[in-house]
Amino acid sequence: MGQTTPLSRREIASAAFVTLAATALYLAPFARGLHRPGREDWQQWTFFEAATRKAVVEHGELPLWNPYACGGMPLHAHPFTRALAPLAPLHWLIDHPASLRLEAFLLVAGIALGAYLLGRRAGLSRAASALAGVVAAFAGTTAGRLHSGHLGLLQVPPLLLAVYARRRAGPDGPAIALGAAGIAVAIFSGGNFLAAAAAIALGFEALWDAAAKQSVRPLLRAAGIVALGFALAAIKIIPVVDFMRDYPRATTGHDPFARGGPLAALLRLPGAVVEAPFLWHEYAAYVGALPILLALAGLALAPRRAARPLALVALLAVIAAGDFAPLAPWAWLHRLPIFGAMRIPARFLVLAVVPLGEAAGVGLDALAARLPRAPARLAWLAAAAIFLDLGLAARPALGRAFVEPSPLFFLDGVPLDGAFRQVRGSPNLMAQAAERNLGTLRCADGVPIRRSERLRGATQRGYRGEVWLMGEGSVHVARWSPSSLSVDVDVQAPRGATLVVNQNFDHRWRADTPHAPRDFEGLLAVPLPPGARRVTLSYRPASVAWGAAASALALVFALALARRRGHTTQARSGRSAS
Repeated sequence: MGQTTPLSRREIASAAFVTLAATALYLAPFARGLHRPGREDWQQWTFFEAATRKAVVEHGELPLWNPYACGGMPLHAHPFTRALAPLAPLHWLIDHPASLRLEAFLLVAGIALGAYLLGRRAGLSRAASALAGVVAAFAGTTAGRLHSGHLGLLQVPPLLLAVYARRRAGPDGPAIALGAAGIAVAIFSGGNFLAAAAAIALGFEALWDAAAKQSVRPLLRAAGIVALGFALAAIKIIPVVDFMRDYPRATTGHDPFARGGPLAALLRLPGAVVEAPFLWHEYAAYVGALPILLALAGLALAPRRAARPLALVALLAVIAAGDFAPLAPWAWLHRLPIFGAMRIPARFLVLAVVPLGEAAGVGLDALAARLPRAPARLAWLAAAAIFLDLGLAARPALGRAFVEPSPLFFLDGVPLDGAFRQVRGSPNLMAQAAERNLGTLRCADGVPIRRSERLRGATQRGYRGEVWLMGEGSVHVARWSPSSLSVDVDVQAPRGATLVVNQNFDHRWRADTPHAPRDFEGLLAVPLPPGARRVTLSYRPASVAWGAAASALALVFALALARRRGHTTQARSGRSAS
């Protein structure tokens, strides 16, 4: 391993400026038509941000229940919602097609800058570190994810912070707290699968260092980072586990890679046709031949520095290859929590390009050291050539990420008076419906939601309103919000009646009535005695409270660990004075 290079503020500022400029150039085709909605999963991210903004900004409440999807489903507990993400306010203040692209820009720039700084800390030259940032941020993995809207699989920057914390010298307490913060931010931002995959990478690196140093300290630090990181994110994880218990996302795990395997993916241009169960973007990982050759040169000329990153690349690539043999790593990983809900192991390549870029940087420095007469600008030229190649390769895919808006045909005959209504809608226009306070029954979601067959849209036969009585009497909605509903009810039937809400039943709903909400053919319902009263229903899952308590305790522990730096410094000062 090379000597750690001290970084000046000027170098960091210069690197940040160049990174932002390079990212803007790379994403130029991606920025066209900011008003256009995205294709494929971009629609899902837009919808979740729209539903969250409705709850937080318009109604001033926690985004717990989502009435706008599939007849009603949990919102905060959904694995891909991000109300606690650091960038969440961005989507509350800016229109969603533009805000999502701005977040993507910040993430890609963050990957490039983070990989550059990690390279410099590892002793790489500026040119070699720039090469590492280029490969990590602008490989085909980025182009494929941006094309298809896999924003959760771009949450790499906070995980690079966890890598930095694990590698840094000094006391373990502050390092564990810093790395855990990175893991938690990735989970809050929708990078659940990525955080779990990063835990494997951190463990592998720690195991490598533990063997080299003959010490368990690297393993303990890595374990502390992962455990505390998931504990900090308990306010998200516990509700998600509770939610997935009711709506399990079962996958077979028998997901082979496209023809040629991961190595072919590193050489295949983004958008190339592949023969595989999933579309090309799931296997996109193009870096070109030059970074691979440089990485191999690093292994040959500087094996001590290149061996660890290349070994990590090999491990992640073998996992990404899927269920190719009875004892394949993916076949075992898929039996574990989180990985059991992951369909496509090829996504491990999103992380594999980071150590590949580091190994290529090692090779570039090793070649430069053996060619002392070669001008330093040749190393920069190599980094620029790879950037140009990756940018040109990604250009067609990025240009097709956002499409012209579709006509809102589902609005025909629907009163747009601001009151909430369910409509049949369209799976591709859920965000547009939510922005008009309409719920979409013909929905799309990655989680198998059980939708009641009694649900009706406002223009469908049999629609009786968003609340109605099964029995004699009258109802009037006094107050409505996504997670709360107050209804004035006058039950005139001597034996009482049942208040029915035109949304899916969930056992986490509560009512201020003697009788708890019940399941009426899949709909939310409350039995009521005769008489006039106001009934208030609220969605209050206990898992959120338990998760908040666990996260609070973890935060207190993390702050205590972070403060150990001051005590260590004071102790060293005292020893020096004596």
